[in-house]
Amino acid sequence: MQFKKSYKNDFENFNRRKKTFNFSLSLISLLCVFSLYILVFAVNDLISLSKNPIEASYYQSAYDLYDDNLEKKVEEYRDIYAKEYSYIDKEDFENYNYPKPVSVKLRVNRVYDLDEITQTFIASGTIEARWDNGAIQKFDIDDNDYRIHELAEKDVLADAQLNFFNAEDQIYKKVNLVNNPEGDGDSYNNFSKYKFKGRFRMDRDMRKFPFDTAYLRIRLRHELLAPDLWLMADRDSISLEPNYRLNAYVYKPEKCYEDVKDDNGKFLYNPVSYSCTYDEIEPLFSVGEEFKESSEVSDKFMDLWEELDYGPAILIRSKMVRSVSSSFFRYLLPLLFGIVVLTFNEFISNQFKEIRIATPPTILLTFIFMQSGFHSEIPQISYVTFLDRVYFLCYLLSVISMVNAVLAGTKRNKMRRYFYKIFHTPLSVVLRKIYFLIAIFGPGAAYFIP
Repeated sequence: MQFKKSYKNDFENFNRRKKTFNFSLSLISLLCVFSLYILVFAVNDLISLSKNPIEASYYQSAYDLYDDNLEKKVEEYRDIYAKEYSYIDKEDFENYNYPKPVSVKLRVNRVYDLDEITQTFIASGTIEARWDNGAIQKFDIDDNDYRIHELAEKDVLADAQLNFFNAEDQIYKKVNLVNNPEGDGDSYNNFSKYKFKGRFRMDRDMRKFPFDTAYLRIRLRHELLAPDLWLMADRDSISLEPNYRLNAYVYKPEKCYEDVKDDNGKFLYNPVSYSCTYDEIEPLFSVGEEFKESSEVSDKFMDLWEELDYGPAILIRSKMVRSVSSSFFRYLLPLLFGIVVLTFNEFISNQFKEIRIATPPTILLTFIFMQSGFHSEIPQISYVTFLDRVYFLCYLLSVISMVNAVLAGTKRNKMRRYFYKIFHTPLSVVLRKIYFLIAIFGPGAAYFIP
């Protein structure tokens, strides 16, 4: 009985305080629930970005494979292959030598028609390849795909593939082919040239939108495995763009490679460039656990296969950043003017309380329509951008300004009196300080959030 009486007294005290401060329990509950939603989804966004990076890449540097251990790995693979498959003899394998590099020069002559919704662009240019006899090897057992090796010896670009975005309006056409197997060795024996044109995918990191970064990547792959063919990018590969501007983006020069010191401790010359080329190998994952179980091969066999199961690739990349000045005037300046109006509203006399109370809701609706407008200009993405966070701060400032205007327009508000009695500071002053702290430091904090 005493427990019920105590519970009843607590409830009466709470109800009395609620009436004294003149606030609604349902309103407080709703605000708490909304705050919890915002916190939960904000934390979920940060966790999602940490677990699933925006630019996940499965590519490695080609020099991770083409080293002195390549021939040794192939020899070990052949030994265990012949050991675990009784019908295979080591004599069935062809002689294997370290593959001579194939020099590939990518020249992008034009980039245009950047589509931000599909995140694609159109590029055209040429590809040139030079190689010697012995550039095409075969580390694995002979099979029905042997024709690919024969074709590659005649024209290494015939089975090469560009990372076109779709199958429409593609051009990949041979321009010239020269085979000179009796060359004197002073130059490459074979030469092939292709022209290309098509739509490619643009990789974008929009976390800092409207100050986001984009990469124009054109990648050339080959059907042969990396131990059989080494594609080496010619350092004369280039992406030409006279104005170095594309829609709202501008090209940004960057260092293509990490700074390296020579034997004397001095940094080697490493200039910045508008386009970078890289030699890569791409994990193919051509066999998995199902193959292991069905074929009953050993773990050692699988480990050796995974070390050789790569495809060769050449990449040319250009980095672009959205123009800072145009982004500011297009996306942030309208918000800035809205905040200025809210700020002036804080200093309007209570004599014009109708205007003071009506302004924040009007600005809030304006912000909502503006956010919907910028969302229609970008693709649907799986993470929150910097501009989304800025809009959230603008919503918060509008609500604070509206609450302050309502409290200031009610002279007999008991909450203001009790707040002053407890903290010896007017509630309107505290809300105004919170408002200015968010307005000044909020955008900076939103920008530096990962």
